[in-house]
Amino acid sequence: MIYKRIKRRLDSLLYGKHFPFDAIKIKSIISTNRSTLKKMDKWIDEKVYTQSHFGYGLPKEYFNGSNCLINEEIVTDLTYTDALCYFSTLINNVKFLEIGVSVGKNFFQLASFFDKATIVGYDLEELNPLVKMQLNTEKIKIKKWDTDAKFIKPSASSFTENYTFKTNIINYVSADIYDMNGWECIKNSNFNMILSDACHSPEAILHEYEMLEKYSIINPNQFLIMWDDLGGEMTDSFVEIIKRMKKKYNISKSNCLLLELNGWVGKNEHKHLIGIIYKI
Repeated sequence: MIYKRIKRRLDSLLYGKHFPFDAIKIKSIISTNRSTLKKMDKWIDEKVYTQSHFGYGLPKEYFNGSNCLINEEIVTDLTYTDALCYFSTLINNVKFLEIGVSVGKNFFQLASFFDKATIVGYDLEELNPLVKMQLNTEKIKIKKWDTDAKFIKPSASSFTENYTFKTNIINYVSADIYDMNGWECIKNSNFNMILSDACHSPEAILHEYEMLEKYSIINPNQFLIMWDDLGGEMTDSFVEIIKRMKKKYNISKSNCLLLELNGWVGKNEHKHLIGIIYKI
């Protein structure tokens, strides 16, 4: 019912209610991603959870000792990770930014799927040590700075460059999304794929978009930006972003999508309302 009301509100702004995925290609991607998930014995454990600052943003019901939804297998229904992988095949020289990495379940699948890509994570937490163990750390460089007391991050912030995984370069910002120092680390990056999945508030996603513009982070010629967990006032912010991007990037309604897709834990939770704006 809520989703139907949201769709009616957006009818004047959005044409796309689905995306015409090629059936054979998306089936192959789903199979690849499910195989990737099996390479990780678990995404989080008691030690990692308790030593994190904010539990990687996982609700308590997602992490309850041995009964951990995030570690459970998911079925073959389409997830937003599968969709991102599909879209990546339509983009040249992928440069991907994930705002809100959490335990890295989406992040690791994309790093496994991409080839010769630049991948950057931005999160309040440090990189999940279980994921970090999968990366080559021989050439990393770390820049640290004191976190301003007005931010909720209780430790120093950092920017780590030059992790490698397969043929990909991976960098990671651990900072508050309101910390300008974090955005400075990735200015002029020209990312052509961006996922917003951090602080789920209408103010936060507007702030993120303002930072993307202020620091010239979006590739103006080719991009796909996805927002997870819309609904309510979050949708109002998404509509505002659509208006701004239409004006700046000369895109039309057909470049805007509103989809219902499974998230990290598949059918073990409700589907997510996903917003997408693209120019590819």
